[in-house]
Amino acid sequence: MRVFPIRDVRAVTDARILLFANFSDLFAFGPEGQLWNHRVCWDDLKIQDIAQGIVRGVGYDPTNRKQSIAEFAVELATGRVLVSPCF
Repeated sequence: MRVFPIRDVRAVTDARILLFANFSDLFAFGPEGQLWNHRVCWDDLKIQDIAQGIVRGVGYDPTNRKQSIAEFAVELATGRVLVSPCF
């Protein structure tokens, strides 16, 4: 598992998922192993909320001169990226 350094860990018990975060990526693990991983920002990833099956947070986006902090949103069950400055 290439999560190092682990900056945040969230247990989503109803979905049976452990969510790990480093500076730029999210990693989801279930009972059978890794489910998905995605880069969701360029740096300074912060998970803000996990609700209704969506992981939301913010991170640094050097590509936007007006707003260097960008939001991301990822569907927890599938790993589908809904919002991210990296896409």
